[in-house]
Amino acid sequence: MPYRVYADFNKQLWSRSASGLMTLVLTTVGTLRDLSAHRIRLSDGVVLTFYSDSAENEELEVEGTVRFERGVAGPYRECWVADYRSSDIRYVPAAPGTTPSGHPCFGCGADLAPMLREQGLSEESRCSECGIAVMTPVLPPVGA
Repeated sequence: MPYRVYADFNKQLWSRSASGLMTLVLTTVGTLRDLSAHRIRLSDGVVLTFYSDSAENEELEVEGTVRFERGVAGPYRECWVADYRSSDIRYVPAAPGTTPSGHPCFGCGADLAPMLREQGLSEESRCSECGIAVMTPVLPPVGA
């Protein structure tokens, strides 16, 4: 089973109605947190299970295939996205304790939450313990 990674199901780029594909934008702090916790660096073709809270006791869940999107209109000029079939979305019971507490560093696992609360998140943010870029899991592919 693919790793579970948070995604905001309200952040859709478009619907490809003819193919039944929808596209999630993977730009939230929750996505970055889960990728760091699993030590996953996004790459084209990776299949992950994406989840989002739906109600107090349930979550939305769907498998999606990751790709790097270039030339997107609006605030997302270039970003990672995941394609999925809307018919594959399922409601599952909320799984308490499966969301990482804090925000682990991709490199060393140190909790970055206090630093991020104090300084905010930027493309220049680095772990004070190991120096790795906080954005490492979502960096563009080499040559992008």
